[in-house]
Amino acid sequence: ACRPGSGRQKSGNELDLCAPRQVDRLPAGLCHGLPTRGFLNYAEAQSLLARLETFARTDVNGHVCNIAVMGLFEGQVELLRRLIAQSEILRSSRCAIQVALPSRLQRREFDIAFLTLTRSHPGAATAFCEDVREWTLALTRARSRFFVFADPDTLAKRINHQGAVHPLDAAASEQERSILSRLAALLPVQSPANAKS
Repeated sequence: ACRPGSGRQKSGNELDLCAPRQVDRLPAGLCHGLPTRGFLNYAEAQSLLARLETFARTDVNGHVCNIAVMGLFEGQVELLRRLIAQSEILRSSRCAIQVALPSRLQRREFDIAFLTLTRSHPGAATAFCEDVREWTLALTRARSRFFVFADPDTLAKRINHQGAVHPLDAAASEQERSILSRLAALLPVQSPANAKS
């Protein structure tokens, strides 16, 4: 069974890749060559990276462990690829880490899965994906443990909003809201430092 964990952050940490001035807020070396649309969340990516490093140091115990790291936006996936590649801890671990959109991991299962929901918006309710089919794939990749990183305020706003949210149509929006409602019921609210599997 999947045993979820969560990372907590301040609402409003997402960056819109359609807005170059927002992307310029990233550290030097991370902003070039990113997708030109969608969203990323550097603070959430850092929280996930810290938990992934802790897991690799303490939970693997020398065993090979297959890990999926997933985001629902290509920009967040690419940011995580870069951060993971820079991690000396992860380069020296025995973890086999795949970083991708869930749709790129079809027909594959992993010992552990990490999922970043990315969106952290202080205003209106927002969609957490561009294609609702990503959700089913994301939630079925883990054999053992499943870690979720999300902004609880943005998540709550989305769950309480009925009706379409861009770019999803009304049916897909309701499907996503239903999935998030069930997922949120499983997620303890924890700080990144205290996140548990």
